[in-house]
Amino acid sequence: MNNIYCHRGLYNNNKTIENTIPAFKKALLRKLPIELDIRLTKDNVIVVFHDDTLERLTKGRNKKQVRELTYQELRVIKLLDEDIYIPTLKEVLSLIEGEVALLIEIKKVDNYTLLFRELDKLLLEYNGLISIESFDPFLFSKLAKTSLNRYKKGLLITDRNKGLKKYFYHLFIYHYFIKKADLDFLAVPKSLISVTEKSSNLPLFIWTVKTKEEYLKYSQKNYTLICDERAL
Repeated sequence: MNNIYCHRGLYNNNKTIENTIPAFKKALLRKLPIELDIRLTKDNVIVVFHDDTLERLTKGRNKKQVRELTYQELRVIKLLDEDIYIPTLKEVLSLIEGEVALLIEIKKVDNYTLLFRELDKLLLEYNGLISIESFDPFLFSKLAKTSLNRYKKGLLITDRNKGLKKYFYHLFIYHYFIKKADLDFLAVPKSLISVTEKSSNLPLFIWTVKTKEEYLKYSQKNYTLICDERAL
C-alpha cells in the first residue's frame, strides 16, 4: 500500500472544514497521516490555515489576511458559518500526539527566522513523525541553518506558471535547484510527474489525488499520495 497523507485532514467543507480539529479527528479515527498548512498571526502564533486571507472560508465576509490579525482576533471567527475555528499548531500537535505522521506545509511568511524559531519550540516537545514542505525554494537554505533540518523536507513544485515565467521557473527548479539543494523528496502536481521523474531520482509526493479513480491510477507506482477525503 502506498504512503498516504490526508490533504488538510478529512473534510468536505460542509460540516467538516479543512485544517480544523474535526477534520484531523476524522483522520485519526482511520489512522491516516495528515498534511496541513501553517502560517503566523500578527502576534506570532503559528496557526493551521491554508489561505493568505479569510475570504474563502468566511464566505467573503472577512477579507483580512491572517498575518494582519492576532490569534485572539482569529479564534472567534467562525469558518463557513459553523462553530468551527482556526486551530493553533500547538492544539493540533496535542491532538495528534504522534499517533500518525504529519506533513507540514510552511506557507509564505514575512519572517521565516521567527517562524522557524516558534516552530522549533513546538516540535522539540513533540514525539512523532514530521516532514516539512514548502513552495518557496529559498526557504530551504534558511531552514538548513536551524535544528529543523533534522526533519525530512521537500520542495512543492507548482504547475501554475505560464509562458516565460513557466520556462524560467522550470529552468531554475529542474536544472539547478533540485540538483544543489539538500532535499528528501519532491511534492509535485499530477501534471508534472513525468518531467520531474526525468530530472530527479528523489521520492515523489503526488498532489492532490481527488478521486478513487486517481487513487487507483497513482497507486500503481511507489509514490506517496496526498489525498482528498473523496479519494479515500
